[in-house]
Amino acid sequence: MNNRHRVFTTARRMSVLFALLIGLALSAFPVLPAPLAQVPGANCAQDVQVALQRVSAGCLQIGRNQACYGNTLVNVELRPNLQPGSVTFAAVGDVADLASLRRIVTAPYDPAAGTWGIALLKAQVNLPTALPGENVTFLMFGDTTVNNPLGSMRAFTVETRVGSITCEEMPQSGLLIQSPANQQVRMSINGADIVLGSTAHLTAIGGSEMIISLLEGEGHISAFGQERILTPGSEVWMPLGGENGTTVVEPPGEVRPYDPEEMSRLPLTLLERQITLPNPIVTQVIPTGACTPRTDWTFIYTIVQGDTLGGIAGRAGVPLQELATGNCILNPAAIRAGETLRVPRAVAPPPVAVPTSTPIPAVPSVTPTLQQGPLAAYLTASPMRIPYGGCTTLSWGVNQTGEISYSNLNGLPVPLNGNRQECPMVTTTYIFIMAFTDGRASSATVVVEVDPDPICGNYICEPGESHTSCPSDCSA
Repeated sequence: MNNRHRVFTTARRMSVLFALLIGLALSAFPVLPAPLAQVPGANCAQDVQVALQRVSAGCLQIGRNQACYGNTLVNVELRPNLQPGSVTFAAVGDVADLASLRRIVTAPYDPAAGTWGIALLKAQVNLPTALPGENVTFLMFGDTTVNNPLGSMRAFTVETRVGSITCEEMPQSGLLIQSPANQQVRMSINGADIVLGSTAHLTAIGGSEMIISLLEGEGHISAFGQERILTPGSEVWMPLGGENGTTVVEPPGEVRPYDPEEMSRLPLTLLERQITLPNPIVTQVIPTGACTPRTDWTFIYTIVQGDTLGGIAGRAGVPLQELATGNCILNPAAIRAGETLRVPRAVAPPPVAVPTSTPIPAVPSVTPTLQQGPLAAYLTASPMRIPYGGCTTLSWGVNQTGEISYSNLNGLPVPLNGNRQECPMVTTTYIFIMAFTDGRASSATVVVEVDPDPICGNYICEPGESHTSCPSDCSA
């Protein structure tokens, strides 16, 4: 055997031996499946949990009127007067002032990359400046866009896009809004006037509809002169259209139960205040005999045109839900003129709105002559519009006498006739309600408008600002 053949034989034996060793090594381990990233949705539940943990850890220091990059991917468009690179908002934990952002976009879930866009916003809306620690929380997640958030989120547009739910833990794209406990906030979203003292979930599909679902508290949704009142477990929808497809084009629809399965997927753990999801409202009629109105409420109130159950509850001095339960009302938005309610005390009809073109009456210098005409309470404010931090004088009274059953102003006892100074920090509605023991009752309402606290840099020329004091907001 020559050397050449000997070398070839030795090499062949070594290769066979190496192959046998590799085979033995592989047989000792199970066959691994394909990487999870190659199987759409395989990591979905884990991705959701990781994302929530990142937001919780990365957005702890966010302040008022700021946005935090919660989880990839989040893209922003800066205001035109800002130079590229002047604001850093590209990684988890980055924080930017809302006044510097023109648009915020969170990305839809990508199972291959394991990304799911989340942005956390804290805004003043119309909360008093004197309460710097209290903010309204806005949580964007999934394929959601907020345009023109301005400096305090008083008015903005939002659009969400629908995608397939990849796993049980993955919610549809949307926006969560939560106000501080016992604080009502007013904002304009896609052209609708929204008042929330609560926690709500919002989706807005361009060219289709916007749906607002209430998870806690009370909500008032108004558009085109019509209002809907939301209670926990309910939702309302409004058609969207217009040039951008995200403008409310019709009044809100009828209140209906929300989808509890969808609500259970929401990332509620990222909210400032933890809540318990309520059951959906029940819309079917209660069978006869299944519920009995409260017999200890001996006063009867007849609903008139323009009444809302929330307004009646306020004038009656009881919570909305208590009034609804006491009258076996399952849907507080479904009351009709002519129906009667049991109430704990005499309740006056809603005050007639005074057109804005009507001259505002001066504050009466003397109490009106008594026993003249029908019973009528009066309530005035001078002035009716004040700057932020200013005060007004309220004066109230009634044109008849009798034995007083109760007399209160915004739920607090007051003399039957009087006046006092008030210094509200936000636009406030004052209601004077009185009743005599013989059943006569009347009420009066006045709205004191408060100019917002000027915020230089939010691109709104507000009262108290000028081109000299705030050139970025006010033109020359």
